[in-house]
Amino acid sequence: LCNSWPVFLSLCSLGECLLDQPLKPLALPEVLPGSSYSLDRQCELAFGDGSKPCPFMQPPCGRLWCTGKSRGQLVCQTRHFPWADGTACGDGKLCMRGVCMDKMDIHKTKVDGRWGRWGSFGSCSRTCGGGVQLAKRECNNPVPSNGGKYCQGVRVKYRSCSLNPCSDTGKSYREEQCEAFNGFSLNTNRLTPSVVWVPKYSGVSPKDKCKLICRANGTGYFYVLAPKVS
Repeated sequence: LCNSWPVFLSLCSLGECLLDQPLKPLALPEVLPGSSYSLDRQCELAFGDGSKPCPFMQPPCGRLWCTGKSRGQLVCQTRHFPWADGTACGDGKLCMRGVCMDKMDIHKTKVDGRWGRWGSFGSCSRTCGGGVQLAKRECNNPVPSNGGKYCQGVRVKYRSCSLNPCSDTGKSYREEQCEAFNGFSLNTNRLTPSVVWVPKYSGVSPKDKCKLICRANGTGYFYVLAPKVS
């Protein structure tokens, strides 16, 4: 059951498919979309069958203006995006990123990206009891350009830190972190200003195990109070 409070609603609808490891790298198409989709077709895709490019809408490439009808009248309309890259915009010229450019300036040598240096490890996620640090690197040495390949490999690496044991408080990490929200009533009349938060363990989906899900003690109300347990 997802909490309906607006601040946390988005946590219930994360795109899990985006977290999957791809089976193999997907190559970008070699052909620019504007060479496959005419300006007429771009208008139809944006505004429906029969829509045509509006004449005299200058300069070209910057914004796609197409015909349509409003209250029975023929009008020009736009969704504020440019012509597709590769759309012809003049003699020997093509659109690229909203600008009409010479073909020779577009079809330059591809440059594949390479990884830059690893950054330093950041702060530890915990001060005791075992935490995690991470370091990142960027695909910027050089940045891929002119259709070149993006870097393949690991962008983030991790290591353990703060392995010294914590003083024994008799409470789990989740208990301590839920308690930190005591008195936080979420501005709802369901809860009192003296609300006490305790961890919720049962009925939690496996994909939500790392989130800090706390229950208002003495009630059946529970909320995601943090996207992850520290």
